[in-house]
Amino acid sequence: MFIPMFLPLTSIYNPLVLGASAGIGAAIGEISTYFLGWGVAESFEENLEDDSRLSKWIKKYGLWAVLLVAVTPLPDTPIVLLAGSRKLPFAKLFIVECIGKTTLYSLGAVIGGIVFTSLTGSVGGMTASFVMVGGSLIFSILVTWKKSRDLIFGWFERLFL
Repeated sequence: MFIPMFLPLTSIYNPLVLGASAGIGAAIGEISTYFLGWGVAESFEENLEDDSRLSKWIKKYGLWAVLLVAVTPLPDTPIVLLAGSRKLPFAKLFIVECIGKTTLYSLGAVIGGIVFTSLTGSVGGMTASFVMVGGSLIFSILVTWKKSRDLIFGWFERLFL
């Protein structure tokens, strides 16, 4: 979930460096999910067939599907779990996660930093922080809500797949 806790730092540090550190950290955080998926695959080899949209994407597009989800605010834990269960190459998956998350968080830092700086000048730092975190939480809830998530996946399928 993208909660912009680092936005006050955009006036001190380069937003791209902040985005890269957050992106690499997020990719490192998905390592355990990948290996959990690997373990699930070994435990349930005969029952591994899944007709979910993400499972079909992993079968058909592999790492491209992981990149597409990693670069969006959609939760990527399910797709990394599936990638582990399909035993996609770990090093490649880690690089794809780093690229996707770094892109997402760098854009968030650049755009969010501009918005945060503008809000801070208007309403003060504490209020701006609450507005940014609250807005991010609402956005994250909307993105992870099943109806809106299905709508977003439908758009991706029409646009990219």
